[in-house]
Amino acid sequence: MDIDEFISTYKPGLSEYCPGIIDTEGCMHECPDGHLEKLKEMTGDVISEIPGDASPLFYYIVKTGYVIVDYDNQVRSGKLSEDQIRSLYRLSEAGLININLSDLKGRYSL
Repeated sequence: MDIDEFISTYKPGLSEYCPGIIDTEGCMHECPDGHLEKLKEMTGDVISEIPGDASPLFYYIVKTGYVIVDYDNQVRSGKLSEDQIRSLYRLSEAGLININLSDLKGRYSL
């Protein structure tokens, strides 16, 4: 969903937690069943490819280049696209996230 559409339609539940994934085009995908389940849905289940010592969630982040979002934290791997940067700022301006971006680059590789 386009970031502006997400912002205009998103209704927080009992907390300010804003679970989502920003794809490389800057579109926001809600994660009602969790980030890992949404990543499997979006990209296919590659669990069998994941090395035994790797975090499945981190593996997907590195593989896709997507940004994992919740209210207080966002996790990425490497450089963000301009669309992803724009979406993060729009979410912050709307009060849906507090930007605190972590980068997995260098800690995990494929």
